[in-house]
Amino acid sequence: MASAASAATHPEGSPAQDGLYEVLPMHVPGPSAAELLSGAYDMGPHPWAYEELMLMEMGEWPAVDPQWPLVAVERAQVVRERRADDAAAKAEQAARARRAAEAAEVAESAEAAPTESRAESGAGSREAATKALKRPVRTGVAQMPHLRPRVAHTRAQVDLARALPRKAAFRMSHATANGWLKSAGLRTRSSGNCASKHMHHCTSLDRVRTGTIARAIELKQESGCPIMVTGGTERGHAPGHFSHGNGYKLDISHNACIDRHITKHHDKAGVRSDGATIYKSKKSGTTFFDESDHWDILFR
Repeated sequence: MASAASAATHPEGSPAQDGLYEVLPMHVPGPSAAELLSGAYDMGPHPWAYEELMLMEMGEWPAVDPQWPLVAVERAQVVRERRADDAAAKAEQAARARRAAEAAEVAESAEAAPTESRAESGAGSREAATKALKRPVRTGVAQMPHLRPRVAHTRAQVDLARALPRKAAFRMSHATANGWLKSAGLRTRSSGNCASKHMHHCTSLDRVRTGTIARAIELKQESGCPIMVTGGTERGHAPGHFSHGNGYKLDISHNACIDRHITKHHDKAGVRSDGATIYKSKKSGTTFFDESDHWDILFR
């Protein structure tokens, strides 16, 4: 009877105001797809709050589900892209921070290296100074260092083929010329027992020509006689281009062996203005002047 009274009271299709079953109908039609897409359907003050909650809870919603509205699918795609952009930005920022920290560490290590080296060198110098101060100071008579015994070296023979004629005009020091003569068996003598070029009583070979020394050695080798050099480039001789002072002439003392060799193997070429007999070698062009106490020899 209740249902019949209700049907009589309320027309078909209108909900009943009283009764549990009439208040809650079994089927209520929802909004159409056109209404959802156009936004005409009222979904409350926050229409996408439930959607965002579902996206966060469910993660990835299938984009081809026909039951899900198209606008919701697009909004979900936007949310996914926004999250991906945020994650990439955070990763890039972290990488930049890491690179900056590494660069700062490299700069700090580069600045610390010179400081450490200077500190080490300073510590080493301080240690050396401390050791020097701690050493005992020895007093007493100073001792001369032990010298090695002098060893006599055999001088090589002078190679005249190399000395002449290319180096004949080269000038020699007294020590070098004297060494050449001694190595070939010739000796020198000075009345003043000196070797200065500026004193007439000395016997000096300073600035003598190499050709002059070489020819004197040749004379020794050819004659086999003892030769004593008594005059060289020192003062006291006659001037001129081919003179003692210019390195062309030497004086040697008389002895029977050298006198015989010169007079026998060289041609007599006249007498000089001071009375000295002249002998000349055809082979080398050497000229010998027989003075009273020595031979005055010009080596060209």
